[in-house]
Amino acid sequence: PAPASPLGPSIARFLLEELEEHGVEYHPNSKFREVDPQKKAIVTSDGEFKYDLLVKVPPSRLPKALASSEGFVWKQDSRWTPVLPNTRHPQYDDVYLVGEHALPPLGIGLAGVFVESLAITAATNVLGDLIGGFGPAFAPSPVSCVGYAGEKGWAGTCELPFDPSKGTYTMKCYFTGVYSIGRLLKQAFYHGWIDGLTF
Repeated sequence: PAPASPLGPSIARFLLEELEEHGVEYHPNSKFREVDPQKKAIVTSDGEFKYDLLVKVPPSRLPKALASSEGFVWKQDSRWTPVLPNTRHPQYDDVYLVGEHALPPLGIGLAGVFVESLAITAATNVLGDLIGGFGPAFAPSPVSCVGYAGEKGWAGTCELPFDPSKGTYTMKCYFTGVYSIGRLLKQAFYHGWIDGLTF
């Protein structure tokens, strides 16, 4: 598969072109085995690859509080938690599951912007429970996506319509183009998000 393929063929093509332009080898579905720091190499099911700088993302896993609680580990894949389309737990109606651990069971890709959308869905449901006056929200809101590779960035929008036959959401992403300013948009997004954090 192409990188970021759930976001659509245009973004995947842009990323593949950027990887090629910068001499980055892409090996999809290659199973990681080990890092050999002496050789500065990683060993995968596709062979051994040398690196100058290795950035390894840790594997996804449930937070300990969920992993050790009965009923909070998704049977199909223990990295995720079972969740209903309205972000509630299937057994505990007053428990909302908002985080990356809830996205794959809903058919949604891993990204912070989708977690924020789930949080809005959960908050809408909580407000509805508390004050009434409107029905529960069942769908994450559409999201704007920006990203970059190299000196260029891209922008797009993703809608998440619910597919009742599958019981999951379906990602429908629309690519608006590649722009030099796209990189600045993504950096501004990160700065705004980080500045918005309160401790």
